[in-house]
Amino acid sequence: MTVATLTALQMSTPLISTMALGLIQASRGFVEDLAKNNKTTKFSAQVLYTLLPFVFSYFVLQVHYIATLIIGGLYSGIGWINLDFLKPTVPPVPPSPLPPVVSERKKQENLLDFYENDAPNLHGDTFESILAFNDDALERKHDYVQWLFPNSRGSGPNKQAPAFTDRDLIQRFKASPTIQENCLRATGRMMEFYGFTLSCTRDTDGNITEEKVERAENFEGRRKNLYENGHNDLRITRMLIFQRKYMLHGNAIALAWATALGEMTLEFKEESVGGKRVSKALHDFWGPIGRGKQPRRPEFRIF
Repeated sequence: MTVATLTALQMSTPLISTMALGLIQASRGFVEDLAKNNKTTKFSAQVLYTLLPFVFSYFVLQVHYIATLIIGGLYSGIGWINLDFLKPTVPPVPPSPLPPVVSERKKQENLLDFYENDAPNLHGDTFESILAFNDDALERKHDYVQWLFPNSRGSGPNKQAPAFTDRDLIQRFKASPTIQENCLRATGRMMEFYGFTLSCTRDTDGNITEEKVERAENFEGRRKNLYENGHNDLRITRMLIFQRKYMLHGNAIALAWATALGEMTLEFKEESVGGKRVSKALHDFWGPIGRGKQPRRPEFRIF
């Protein structure tokens, strides 16, 4: 039953019920008057007294049906009573523009420009604007991770993100001091998001000689994010793969961070936050690394 019909019934039922009771009382009063004035026999009066209410009830039901159609038509403005001309005219909302179709080569070239020259990516974000996101924005938004940490498989949900496979572009990516420095900055910012810090020791020429991942001052508050939001497991995995494949010192950084994650997982594996324990992904993937072993699932054995 439509909203219009229900509304019509609600509006007309009290009125029709009152009419029905009034007509029934009037009909019985009419019959009684006939009987008193001896204008009809007692038997005829009894018949009229019995039948007239049914006749009037049928008449009232027909009136009710017609009233329902009329009120329903007025309410919805459809059918044979068209009140569209009374409705306010609202300009149609234009559809969202479709993202431009970009070749995989163009996406990868855009990635280098994004990392090296702070050019906007295909979502309109620049490298510096993403690093300026606060922790809430880093958690809530999902289309920046594939640009900060691309891999060779691309991203199913984010079709605009590049699958970084072009060998010449990968060599340029690794050979650019600006890009490699920005890789360290991106990694450091995301580690802060998870409650860790990345520190690098450099020689007099500025070359990195040692990488260290430690728990940050905000570790206690940020690590709980890994309990509550399981998609961060995939982000961490993406970051570790990126570090090993596209950063000059990525192997050491990835191993240091995976070890720190594994140690955290082992230390807090029995703790729960909001009824959730540390994610099974972290326990299965990075817990073994904290014990100097490989992750259980083969696809995550990246060391």
